[in-house]
Amino acid sequence: MNSIISPDETARLNTLWSNVRQRIDTVETPADFLIPAEPMPVPVEMPLEEPVETTCFESAGEGLHEHLFTAIECEQSLVHTYTCMASRLPNRRATRLFAMLKTRQIMLTRRLVSACYLLTGQRLPPSKKMPCKPSDDWLLDVRALFFQETKATTQYQQAGLIGDDTCLRELFEYAYNTKRETADTLRKLLEEIL
Repeated sequence: MNSIISPDETARLNTLWSNVRQRIDTVETPADFLIPAEPMPVPVEMPLEEPVETTCFESAGEGLHEHLFTAIECEQSLVHTYTCMASRLPNRRATRLFAMLKTRQIMLTRRLVSACYLLTGQRLPPSKKMPCKPSDDWLLDVRALFFQETKATTQYQQAGLIGDDTCLRELFEYAYNTKRETADTLRKLLEEIL
């Protein structure tokens, strides 16, 4: 007698076999197959959100442009200062530290310059090389740099609150974090040396 399996029964058996097949592929020993399988997660369909338009280096008032130009001049000046400090300090640890700060400063300056170009379309002229003027007490220079970096931290934090340009906010947040880390590094250097 030939038994005929209904299409529903065939579908149920195929589903059962696919579940068993998945478990067989993942077990290492026959005993593992006896452990109850974890239920398969049910995919959840997320509702599609309306795309949010963001402005990126498109909208900035004249005040923000001026702030950016001033910040770039200041940061370029700091590149020269850190270069000078790295080349003339008697303390080897401080020399390596200022070389690292110079590199960090160059990265920040380049990011600011490129943002300025995206905002205004103007290429800023390269900064002038300033002569290296060592002072009698390099720790006084470190102290002055600490206060300069701390002041810049506050300025970048305030600039990040102006306007609704997402990319400018991220830029000022990056600058704020860079300046804060630099000020912390200078403070720690003084803690070690004094």
